[in-house]
Amino acid sequence: MGVVANAIDRTAGTEREYSLGMDPTVFIFDRKLRTAYTSPIEPFRVDKPDGSVRTLLDRPCTHRKFEDAIFRRDAWMDPTIPSIYLDLFSARKGWEGLDQMIFGTHLGVADTAMPLEVRLFWRDENITMKVMSITQ
Repeated sequence: MGVVANAIDRTAGTEREYSLGMDPTVFIFDRKLRTAYTSPIEPFRVDKPDGSVRTLLDRPCTHRKFEDAIFRRDAWMDPTIPSIYLDLFSARKGWEGLDQMIFGTHLGVADTAMPLEVRLFWRDENITMKVMSITQ
């Protein structure tokens, strides 16, 4: 079974997950959103802006970087678009379930801006996430 979509209703405090079965059957799972974040670890790796600017999708993006002994992430952020990562995290009060869909703990950036491109280097992994188009 694979996830097709999640719909969050903040007013009702609910989330609905739509999943496909092996046949064309769609399964629907409803759950209440948590009201508090209870994890003992930080939800984001805290990075820092370095002042660089690059154009992606005809938009000026600022560079943020995180690096430690085994992990490096470069993110190019559009400050005019709110971050989908922070929006989903604040609605769900955690990454559980979303991490598999959007790789939140690795690609999510602790900034209010939307990342348009993120490169992650972790152990033997080299992952790039790019927003392909924006319609506003």
